[in-house]
Amino acid sequence: MKLFIAEKPSLARAIVDGIGGNAEKKNGYYKIGDKFITWSRGHILRNKMPDEINPEFKKWKFENLPYKFTPLELVPVEETRPQLEIIGRLLQQAKVIINAGDPDEEGQLLIDEILDYYGVNPDADNVYRVLIADVNEKAVQKSLSKLKPNKEFAGLRHTALARSGADLIYGINMTQAYTLKAQESGYTGLLSVGRVQTAIHGLIVSRARARRDFVASDFYRIIADVKAKGKTFSAELSVPDSAPTDDKGRIVNKDYADALISRLKGTQFSIVEKEQSPQVSKSPLLMSLLSLQIHMGKLSGMSSKDVDKCAQTLYETHKAASYPRTDNSYISTEQWEAAGETLETIAKIAPDLLPLIKNADTNKKSRAVNDKKISAHTAIIPVPTNPKELSKAEMAVYIELSKIYIAQFYPDKIKEKISLMISNGDFYFESKSSKVTERGWSEIFSDDDDSEDENSYFDILNIFEADDVLTSIEFRIEKGKTTAPELYTEPTLLADLPQVKKYVEDERLREAFAKRDKERGEDNAGIGTPATRSGIFDTLKQRGYFTIERKKIIPTKAGEDFYDALPRIAVVPDMTALWSIEQGLIREGQITVDAFLAKVETFVSQQIDNLKNITIELASYSCPECGKKLRLLKGKNGDFWSCSGFRDEPQCTVTFPDHKGSPDTEGVVKAKADAKKARELKATTCPKCSRQLKRIKDKKEEGKYYWACSGLFDTTNPCKSFFPEEKGKPLLKGKDKS
Repeated sequence: MKLFIAEKPSLARAIVDGIGGNAEKKNGYYKIGDKFITWSRGHILRNKMPDEINPEFKKWKFENLPYKFTPLELVPVEETRPQLEIIGRLLQQAKVIINAGDPDEEGQLLIDEILDYYGVNPDADNVYRVLIADVNEKAVQKSLSKLKPNKEFAGLRHTALARSGADLIYGINMTQAYTLKAQESGYTGLLSVGRVQTAIHGLIVSRARARRDFVASDFYRIIADVKAKGKTFSAELSVPDSAPTDDKGRIVNKDYADALISRLKGTQFSIVEKEQSPQVSKSPLLMSLLSLQIHMGKLSGMSSKDVDKCAQTLYETHKAASYPRTDNSYISTEQWEAAGETLETIAKIAPDLLPLIKNADTNKKSRAVNDKKISAHTAIIPVPTNPKELSKAEMAVYIELSKIYIAQFYPDKIKEKISLMISNGDFYFESKSSKVTERGWSEIFSDDDDSEDENSYFDILNIFEADDVLTSIEFRIEKGKTTAPELYTEPTLLADLPQVKKYVEDERLREAFAKRDKERGEDNAGIGTPATRSGIFDTLKQRGYFTIERKKIIPTKAGEDFYDALPRIAVVPDMTALWSIEQGLIREGQITVDAFLAKVETFVSQQIDNLKNITIELASYSCPECGKKLRLLKGKNGDFWSCSGFRDEPQCTVTFPDHKGSPDTEGVVKAKADAKKARELKATTCPKCSRQLKRIKDKKEEGKYYWACSGLFDTTNPCKSFFPEEKGKPLLKGKDKS
């Protein structure tokens, strides 16, 4: 008997279709001849919690910390226990076992831990691995023909186990320790601590404080305006080493700039160097989950969680894209060879892209096709499938995946760059420009930078040659001001995570982390995993550590207080950088999981010892009616504050809306809501008669609407005013169609 264990039911069904034949549907598995295909439902085993290790730990007490979790013990998740037991019975009969978890570290661990739970060695010779990144029938068949020994992937399992074990030990112990210490000072909430989430929390608070504490300063650029050959161009001073400058090499002393201009006047300048060369830009790499989340966030404001959900649905439900939870931006030669079929599928699902597809050259092999860069999974790409009807959000994600895929089959983008260097023998000025000569792949994207102004400036510089003497030059100073760092948005925060090494404070660790990132590649750099990053963002928000205002992430007072209470090593990326490096060594077999977790336990014990005599005071609020503490809760209409005396006798039912992480006792939220309602009412009020406008479906054009005055059918005082719709609202100014 050959037993396949898939990570989820949809993947099991894809394997059944790939095997072919008459499949019998049984209770919890399929049967095709001597092949049995069963499935997990994500993690159906979990770590034992403290109160399961010792019932006395059910009530949180500081003196019980730190809990010792090693050796790690797993117990069934109750909701999925029946499926786990079905797998257990099938394992007793299996001669050959195939791990069909998702093609990543977590997918490897998820199935291997089930085998281990039932006493099956995951590294035994009769255990194999299948990597399925595309759930369409032909792709699954190819994957099934390429089974590999499961023991070849032991490093993935050990890495995932080390990460989950460390997060358990650190997260539960530190969360309980900080929560208990804060409760001593009257705090009623939960202080959630996590290896990655707390480092991200630190990034958010540090950025907000850097902006708040920022003091603008002036800097000066010295510009030469040159008139020659009937044309004018400008060149900027190459700042001398002796000049007083800031950390970006900009002149910061106005007297110095004035004195320098005095020295420059009347001196003879000529062109001492002209450089002209083509700049070839290859098509951008394909999408990893992180780059897709960043791209969609900037393009349409879609949250990382929604992007993850759409990408997962495109893969599992519609079979229209490859495996999404990937940190890779490359595809295999085999995937490249399916380009013809893939482009045909794109044309059927997204026909608006057909004009772009017609210009694609499927014989072109871009830099994204690299078998050496392929590990357990590849970039997210569209895949050949039968056309499906997608939701609006799914279609938006699919189109962006398709556009960057189509770009792989377009020519390079070529820019001609030009630079003139002018000098009087002592000081140098440079003027440069570029001109797009071949748009290539960039014509697929609307944000192309090929401007007419840039092209014309290029043509001006191109008429000059080295040794040309310049007789008419005016010098001027351009004053600038330094700008504060921008607050994070979700896309810019996600974009910073792969670059997090720049925030590591220990110099040696920063160098080691940078070396690791370089070896792993840009998509696998930084902190967090494709599957967890968006979840961490949501967790921090739900804990009340920050709010979102006009897409900007702003820490709350509670979030800042918590940041100040935490040890420095928790809020900077140093610790997670160190652990990430050590997990890489675990994957390579240089250190064991047990040795790594022992170090984590020692570290956590030290941190809890340091907390014993520390007082933690966080922002807390008392009920104005009964004096008891207010608690931040999550309701169906958003966060709100409720009196902790709600269940007491006498009951206190006082509540307040949440405003930037604090209870809105002054009615600010209501005032804003009322003002918004008034604006919306005004926006739908007839400017002629002040009656309300009504939205009406246009019978002549499908999907279109217009607005008409409700007085249209008033026989005594009719008002026949009509207005077109723009962005779901009536366009009132100058557009009355009556």
